Amino acid sequence: MAGTNEAGRRAAHLAAVWCVGGVLTAVQLQVVLIALFVGVAPARGGLLALGAVLGMGALAGVASAAHTIVPRVRRPRGRWTWTVSVYVSGTAGASAAAVVNFEINHLENALPLYAAGGSCYALAAALFLPGTRFKLGSLGAAAVPTEHSVTLSDSGGTWQVEVYSVGRAEAERLSAETGTAEKVERYLVRFWRAA
Repeated sequence: MAGTNEAGRRAAHLAAVWCVGGVLTAVQLQVVLIALFVGVAPARGGLLALGAVLGMGALAGVASAAHTIVPRVRRPRGRWTWTVSVYVSGTAGASAAAVVNFEINHLENALPLYAAGGSCYALAAALFLPGTRFKLGSLGAAAVPTEHSVTLSDSGGTWQVEVYSVGRAEAERLSAETGTAEKVERYLVRFWRAA
């Protein structure tokens, strides 16, 4: 029963981050659109900074509620580390989703963008949950259809890719015990031109 309770708290935490991320995506889209029409550079910068401060404030509220399931939040400065990391990662993902959304429907319907933006923030937050990094990476790799090759921008070709990992079990153990597992897991990424 404890495992089910823990899974429920994690799901609720990620759902809260998804909701905040969706609203944050909507607000940031409006801030960027307004900033594009403001002619004065300092005002434009002020608008963008205001959007970032409001976004991080909302995420900090979620972080303070997550101290029981996110070990990093319990450490000194951990709440702000989590907040800034989730904000930056989520905003980067939401920005990429906005570009894709613009390419597909020219922002005629932004609702899918808000849902996708919320998902980017939730995925960033999930990376801080103990024992979920590998599962999310696997899920993400499985969800992206590929032909075992990738196209690198400005390279003029298609490449084969292999990724190896060492130290996953130790990283999960340390993350669960101490809330951090920095410099434990190592990766080797190999790529070569596809035939």
